[in-house]
Amino acid sequence: MTAQILAEPSSTLFANAADGWHRRDRLYTGAAIFVALLAVPMLAAAAFDARQIADVGIWVKPLKFVLALTIYLATLAWYGGFLPAAARQSRFYRLHAIAVVAAIAAALAVIAGAAAMGTISHFNQSSPAWQV
Repeated sequence: MTAQILAEPSSTLFANAADGWHRRDRLYTGAAIFVALLAVPMLAAAAFDARQIADVGIWVKPLKFVLALTIYLATLAWYGGFLPAAARQSRFYRLHAIAVVAAIAAALAVIAGAAAMGTISHFNQSSPAWQV
C-alpha cells in the first residue's frame, strides 16, 4: 500500500506537496518572510556595532533566532498544507496560528531589544523587568 502511494504522483500527498508553500498558510508564510527580512537590519547592526557579550558579537544570538524561526515558520506553512481545508479554516487553527506568530514576535522583540541595549536576553537577573 505504501509503495503504491509513493509510486503514484497523482496521490493526494504529492498533489499537496507540489503546491507552493506560500499558498499553504498565508499567516505563517507572511510571518516567515517578515522574520527573514529582520536579518537585514540585524546584519547592518552587526557590521557597525562591535559590542560583545562573552566574546561574541551581541547581534549573533538574534540572528540565529531569526534564522531558526524563519525555518520554523516556513515549516509550519508547508505542513499546514497537508491538513484538510476544513481544519485550516477552523477557529481553533486560526487562533493557534495567531498565538504562535504573536509569541514569536514577542520573543524576537525581547531578544533584539536586549541586543540593542547591550545586555543578555535569557537568564538576565539585572532588574525586575528582565527577570520577568
